[in-house]
Amino acid sequence: MLKLSFRNQVMAGFAVSIVLVFAVAILSYKSIQKFEDDSVKVQHTHLVITVGTNLIQSLIDAETGMRGYCATGKKAFLDPYKIGVPLSDKNVTLLKALVRDNLDQTLRVDTLGKFVAEQLIIMKNNIETHDEYGLKYMVDRDMLINGKYSMDQIRRLINRVIKTEEQLLEKRKSTTAIAAKRTTYIIVCGSAIFLVIIILLFYYIQRTFKQQKKIEAEITVANIELGKVLRENKAKNWLLTGSGLLNEKMQGQQSEKELAANVITELCNYTNALTGTFYLYSDADDRLELCASYAFHNPDVIKKTIRLSEGTLGQVARDEKAKLVKGRLNDKLLFETSVLQDELAESFIVPIFFDKKLKGVIELAYHGQMDDNNRDFIAAISNDIGIAINTAQARTIMHDLFEEVQQQAEELEAQQEEMRVTNEELVNKTEMLQASEEELRVQQEELRTINAELEEKASLLEEKNQAIEEARSAINIKVQELETTGKYKSEFLANMSHELRTPLNSILVLARILKDNKYENLSEDQIKYASVIFNAGNDLLTLINDILDLSKIES
Repeated sequence: MLKLSFRNQVMAGFAVSIVLVFAVAILSYKSIQKFEDDSVKVQHTHLVITVGTNLIQSLIDAETGMRGYCATGKKAFLDPYKIGVPLSDKNVTLLKALVRDNLDQTLRVDTLGKFVAEQLIIMKNNIETHDEYGLKYMVDRDMLINGKYSMDQIRRLINRVIKTEEQLLEKRKSTTAIAAKRTTYIIVCGSAIFLVIIILLFYYIQRTFKQQKKIEAEITVANIELGKVLRENKAKNWLLTGSGLLNEKMQGQQSEKELAANVITELCNYTNALTGTFYLYSDADDRLELCASYAFHNPDVIKKTIRLSEGTLGQVARDEKAKLVKGRLNDKLLFETSVLQDELAESFIVPIFFDKKLKGVIELAYHGQMDDNNRDFIAAISNDIGIAINTAQARTIMHDLFEEVQQQAEELEAQQEEMRVTNEELVNKTEMLQASEEELRVQQEELRTINAELEEKASLLEEKNQAIEEARSAINIKVQELETTGKYKSEFLANMSHELRTPLNSILVLARILKDNKYENLSEDQIKYASVIFNAGNDLLTLINDILDLSKIES
C-alpha cells in the first residue's frame, strides 16, 4: 500500500475539507434556497389572501357608501364609494398578477373581475338614477337591491380563491418545515465531519515545524521581489505625478516666455536641479534663443543665442539626441554649455520636438550624479513640452493674425467712411449739375428767342439795305431824310450792340466752360450741346460785328 507523505496527507486533508465544505455549502445553499422559495410562496399565499380580503372589503365599502348616499342624499356618504371603486380595480389587477402562475386561480380571478366590473357599473347607475329621479323612484322599482347577485358571486369566488390559497398555504408550510429540518441536519452533520477533519489536520500540522524555515525563506524572497515591485511602482507614480504637475503649469493662455519660465521652474523644482535654461528654436534665424532661466545669480552671463552645432547644446539640437555631460570641469568653454560651471558635476541637455520639428533645448544642472528617475522623467515629458510650446506658438501666430485682421477691418471702415463722404459729394455735384442743366436749358430757350429776334432784325436790316440802295439814286434829293435816318440808325445800332453783346458774351463764356469740361462731370452729349451753343454764339457775334462795321462804313 502506497504511503502518503506528510505534505500529501495535509493536502489530502485540506482537499477533503474543502470538498466537504463545498458539499455542505452546496447542500445548505440548496436547502436554504428551497426554504426561501417556500417562504416566498407562503408570503405570496398570504398576499393573495390579503388582496382578496381587501377586494371584498373595498366593494362592501363602496356599496355601503352608495346605499348611504341613495338613502340620505348626502355627498359625504360617497367618500367610501370614491375610495372603494379605484381600490377595487387595483385589487383585481393585483390579484390577477399574483395568481397568474395558477391556471385554476387565474380563471376564477378573471370571472371575479367581470363580476366586479358589473357590480361597479350597477353602483354607478344607481347613483346616477338617484341624482336624476330621486330615492322614491329607486325604492318603487327595487333598484337598491340591484347587484345582489353580483356581490354574492363575488363573495363566492373570493372565498373559493382564499380557500384554495389556504390549502396551498398548508402544503407550503409543511414543505417549509421539512426544508428547515433538512437544512439543520445537513449543517450539523457537515460541521461535525468538518470538525473531525480539522482535528486530524491540526495533529498533522504540528509535524510541519521543520518546514517553517523553508517557508520563511521563501517569504523573504517574495518580500524582496515585492519591495522591488513597490520601488518600480513608486518610480512610476513619481513620474506620473511630475507629469501631472507640469501639465497643470502648462495649461491656460500663456505666451512662449511665460510657458518656458513655468516649465523650467517646475522641472528644476521637481527634479531638484540647481539651475537650468530653456532655449527656443527660431526657424527664421536657424538658431536657439534664450527664453527662460532658473536660479542664476547673474543671468547676463548666459549666452542669449546659440547656433546649431555651436557647442554641446547646439550639437545636441543638431543631433536630436539628449546628452548627459559628466565630470568636474575646469574650463567650462570646453563644452560651451549654457549652465555648466566649475562647481557643478553634471548637466542634462534634452532637445524638445513636436511632430519631428525642433522646438527648443532644455539644459538642467545637478550636483553629484544625476538620478536615473530624473533622466527618465525629463525624457518622458519632453513630448508634452513640445506640444505645449507648439500650442503657445500657434496661439501667438493666431493673435498676430487677429490683430492684423482687426487693423485691416478698421482701415476698411475708414475707407468705407471716405467712400460715403465721396458719394455724398457726388450726389451734391449731381444735383448742382442738374441745376446747371436746367439753367442751360433756360438759356438755350432765351438764345432761341434772341436768334429769332436777330433773324427778324436781320430781315429788317436787309430791307433797310435794299431801301438804302434804292435811296442812293435819290441821295441828292433826300439828304436831309438820310441824315435823320442815319442818326436814328446809329442810335439803334449802338443800343442793340450793347444789349446783344452783353448776354451773348455771358452765354459764350458759360458755353466755353461747359465745353472744356474742366471737372470732367459732363456726358459727351452735354459737351456736344455746349459746343453747338458756343459755335452758334460766335457766329452770331461775328454777324453783329459785321453789321456794326457796315453801319460804320455807311456812316
